[in-house]
Amino acid sequence: MRVWIYEAVIVRHVDGDTTVMDIDQGMNVWSQNQYVRYAGINAPEKHGPTATEGVQATEYLESLDGMTPGDGVWLATVEYHESDKYGRVLAVVYTAAPTQLNLADGGLAGMMPGSINQEMLDSGHAVEYNPSNL
Repeated sequence: MRVWIYEAVIVRHVDGDTTVMDIDQGMNVWSQNQYVRYAGINAPEKHGPTATEGVQATEYLESLDGMTPGDGVWLATVEYHESDKYGRVLAVVYTAAPTQLNLADGGLAGMMPGSINQEMLDSGHAVEYNPSNL
């Protein structure tokens, strides 16, 4: 399995598992205002029956160190699973450059430690979600 690491800048948070980011693709090429879906997790929606929990999840995400609009983050994407059915980039998000990804642990699961994705799970603001079996 191949993994790509990108630097990105947070533009705004949509909800607890989706953030709009500008992504540095290298060679002075930026992909602006890209919707990034946090791979492997699902946070409650901000509308409908889970609205209270959805707002709390979004507020928690916004409160994390390094997750303010304008902050730089790193994205790890997995080969063949770079986007979801809505065209959002699927990524594991880090506030510090990932130094070790243990892909032997079974794909996405080995990428989660130390990530914002894992923090959202650990805090109870999201649940595991892996429909593509990454």
